Amino acid sequence: EGYYRRALELHRAALGDDHPYVETNLHNLALMLANIGRNKEAIELQEEALARSRVLYPDGHEQIASSLVALANLYRYDDERSPEAPKMIREAIALESKLYGESSRDVAHSHHELGRILSAQRDYEGAVEAYEQAIALYAALYGERNNNVAVSMDALARTLGSLERYDEAGAMFDRVLEIQNRL
Repeated sequence: EGYYRRALELHRAALGDDHPYVETNLHNLALMLANIGRNKEAIELQEEALARSRVLYPDGHEQIASSLVALANLYRYDDERSPEAPKMIREAIALESKLYGESSRDVAHSHHELGRILSAQRDYEGAVEAYEQAIALYAALYGERNNNVAVSMDALARTLGSLERYDEAGAMFDRVLEIQNRL
């Protein structure tokens, strides 16, 4: 933590608050704090990073999408803010689609993250749709025998189980095992 805070201080002092390095330092510090369970602090820093990204890149930028995904994942653990999380992920998907095209790795990843958030909110039907989109994109990008495909299929299978669609879940788990055995 000390390293990240020191880097932030140095960049602020040397470059000013409006420099992209400051935004990146805020984002990285927020991610580190989230990894050690200090979500409240992480949310504050990630919100600041997102606000700075929006000022620095008014026409859109990958850093805005990255901050949106990170903040949405933090919000899913916050009862008051969790309803905002899917909207943020959808904004990230729209931005990533504009920046990279609708069939990019980043868009696929954000669909997977949307599935995680919707599943945590018990919107299992929405999660199924998001995971299916992630799987289709990952498979189109890398082929079906890919770890990203398997991870999203595993999440989909668990979500299908939550919906008591056990036959579909079992078949999906079988596909996951088949992919993992071939990797």
